[in-house]
Amino acid sequence: MTTTVEDAVKLASERIDAWIAALRDPNRKQAHGVLKSRNGGQCCLGVLCDIAGLKSVRYASGDYHYIGPVRGDEYYAKPPQCVANSVGIGTRGNLEGGWDSVADWGRLAPDYHNLMSLNDDLGFNFPQIADVIETNKAKMIEQVRLHAERKLEV
Repeated sequence: MTTTVEDAVKLASERIDAWIAALRDPNRKQAHGVLKSRNGGQCCLGVLCDIAGLKSVRYASGDYHYIGPVRGDEYYAKPPQCVANSVGIGTRGNLEGGWDSVADWGRLAPDYHNLMSLNDDLGFNFPQIADVIETNKAKMIEQVRLHAERKLEV
């Protein structure tokens, strides 16, 4: 199956919209430090894993892991690269060129200016993270477009 640039952009737009809506769902529990916690809460990147259709498994320890779509690898703290890239971000929620609308990253170094830090370190709640993603949707889609164009050039 050949994926065109426009297919990738369309998927990204739909996935980002679904992610924003899920983060604004008042029934979703937020977790920190893991994609999915023992009590079923999630970090913002865990919500993205659900939106991407990844399955999670719960082990006897109570820990959850997501199963990757390519080789079946397990993911506990960061999503698979293909899932993150499908919405134009890195696995820690980094965005090329930075996240517009985040005025204060505190004392975090630029390498930590990502969604994982907003969720785990800076105390942003899901609706606030949804606002950041919504503000940056065009930048995210542009990253998807650039990545898809590069893949087609190979």
